[in-house]
Amino acid sequence: MKYGTIILQILLCCQFTVKAQESLTDKTYFNRFFELEPEISRHRYYGYPKKKMDNFYTVTLYSLKGIKVADVVYRKNLSNKQGTTLVYDSAGKLRLKAHFDENFTSGIVETWFANGNKADSGSAARNMHVGVWKTWYENGQLKEYKTYTAKPFYNGPAYHGAPIIINNVVLLGELVTSNSLEKEYKSYFENGLLKDSGYYNKNGLRTGIWQEWGNNNTIRMIGFYRKGWKTGAWKYYDTKGKLLFVIHYSQRKYGAGQFIPINRAE
Repeated sequence: MKYGTIILQILLCCQFTVKAQESLTDKTYFNRFFELEPEISRHRYYGYPKKKMDNFYTVTLYSLKGIKVADVVYRKNLSNKQGTTLVYDSAGKLRLKAHFDENFTSGIVETWFANGNKADSGSAARNMHVGVWKTWYENGQLKEYKTYTAKPFYNGPAYHGAPIIINNVVLLGELVTSNSLEKEYKSYFENGLLKDSGYYNKNGLRTGIWQEWGNNNTIRMIGFYRKGWKTGAWKYYDTKGKLLFVIHYSQRKYGAGQFIPINRAE
């Protein structure tokens, strides 16, 4: 009798599991994060999951008004996005394509304007930008060129993670990963002319020569950064490219710097 009860419990458990899996093919509701949502007040989308293979499901999501919103690949419980997600606007045009790994963006991410021109393109790792990223104006002109690097850092006691011991001191936090700009940076005006350019070091600080131009291709500013600090003589120009004044900055000191006017006849 005892063993019969145990077997019955196992069978009931298996029946429940099968039923739960079968129910995934029914009309299912999701929240604004495209995650499975049992709470009615948080329903934003619905779809009919289709089993792809093993524990993977594909779902075409619709707004509550029946407008197609996205195609999403899930793993297991319809909360973990795994694979390529496509997001559409109300006119049915593709606006975002991103690859997810365990609910984190990981891989190529691309977005488009409503007119079909690309808006952003780059790579991601655990929801962070990595590598070269490009952004465009709606007219198709390149807007920014920048490079991101991911690196670990300690984010302090506000984060309730596993304790870390550094120099025999227990810290109530954990090492996490963040990203920052690195290497070459460029931005452009909508007419295609260069707006400003410079470099970031491996710590995400501006370094070396930085320059800024007007939208008529005349130099407006030029100066030098050292580990994120303005240093030396920074030159500023008028809209015609004539030198207006110079500000001399002492290395690694806060302040407005020493203003040096330029006396010249107009």
